[in-house]
Amino acid sequence: MRVLVTALLLGMAPAALDAQEVDWSANGRDVQGTRYSPASQITRTNVGRLAVAWTYRTGETDPRFKTAKATAFEATPLVVD
Repeated sequence: MRVLVTALLLGMAPAALDAQEVDWSANGRDVQGTRYSPASQITRTNVGRLAVAWTYRTGETDPRFKTAKATAFEATPLVVD
């Protein structure tokens, strides 16, 4: 029984450490790819004040590159100082 409790507690330790970090240092934010951000700066009261900070044009939507199937370009935000 003690071994089971110890294993459960050790299994939860990385999740507790991850919850304190807000940087996306890996694709999907963490090595598990959860894409969950524990950041709390954006709330229900201030979400309406968000604005686009910057954009980047990949050229992917240029008519010269038109394909029969729809295409998409997705990236994971990263912030590591």
